[in-house]
Order: sequence, then structure tokens, then C-alpha cells
Amino acid sequence: MVNGVRDHVVSLACLRHGLSAHQGRGVDDLPPDVIETIAETLVRGLRRSELSTAFSNTIAALINEAEEIDPGRASRLREPARELVRTASGPRDEPAEEDLQ
Repeated sequence: MVNGVRDHVVSLACLRHGLSAHQGRGVDDLPPDVIETIAETLVRGLRRSELSTAFSNTIAALINEAEEIDPGRASRLREPARELVRTASGPRDEPAEEDLQ
């Protein structure tokens, strides 16, 4: 799910900057600050905290892109998006390393 949403964020950013959105072909030509934001959406590992961070960053990037295109709509989506992130994150406690083996 994180990858799919990130793909949409990349497409929106590319379109906003007049670049090819097809399969992320324009991503390398995006401004450095946009590339940095997109890089923060990458999943760094499979632990719950890493997945939650990537998901939260991805949703934030999506809302930021929406803000650039339609601030009114972004404003209406912001709170439901926060709730989605909050509920998707689940409990904060992670299993101990030995419980994962």
C-alpha cells in the first residue's frame, strides 16, 4: 500500500512540475526538496515502526501535493488522512527481537 500511494505522489509531483508522470520517469528532474520528501516515504525495514513511519511520510507527502494543487481539498482531506495514519499505525509496542524468530 505504501508503494502504491508513493507512486501517486510521484506522479502528482511530476505533473505539477511539467514532467513525465509515466512510471516515474520524471522523478530525477524534480527539484531537490521534492526528491527529498519522496525519499522519506521509502520503507526502510519491515518492523512496524519503520512501516508506520514510511506510511505516515507518504500520506503527508500526498497531502502536501494536494495542497499545491487544491488547498481547499487538501484542507478537507488533512484530518481524515491523520486519522488513517493513526489507526493504521496500531499499537506502539513492538515484539522483542527474539519473538520475531
